[in-house]
Amino acid sequence: MSKRSLSILLAASLLSSVLCDQSRAATRTEVEETGFAQKVKVSLARLGVGKEASVSVQLRDKTRVAGYIKEINEDSFVVTNLETSASTVVAYPAVRKIQGQHITTGIKIALQVAGLALCILLLWAAITGAASA
Repeated sequence: MSKRSLSILLAASLLSSVLCDQSRAATRTEVEETGFAQKVKVSLARLGVGKEASVSVQLRDKTRVAGYIKEINEDSFVVTNLETSASTVVAYPAVRKIQGQHITTGIKIALQVAGLALCILLLWAAITGAASA
């Protein structure tokens, strides 16, 4: 085999390995995006739906959507702004970052108990203050 044919064979193999790596990189990115979309679905399912499920979503086009989760679908979810009542449909692959919180029943009960205790304390202070005067 001559040096020329050996160098052509070497150049062809290098070229094919570079092309194969790019296609694998593209596939890897698609797999990562699909995995992240699944994580977003799980997070939204954990948060739930309703005005208690508030979220802030940063999209891949660098826009932000904030509000509460109105509905969750198979390939998208709907965020409704509390102030304007405008609804935005967001596809899972379009999400870059999501933050949310959900006020659970336990937290609601704790807030109600704390409010009741504060009312009783204020009432007691008013009664004891009026009795001493």
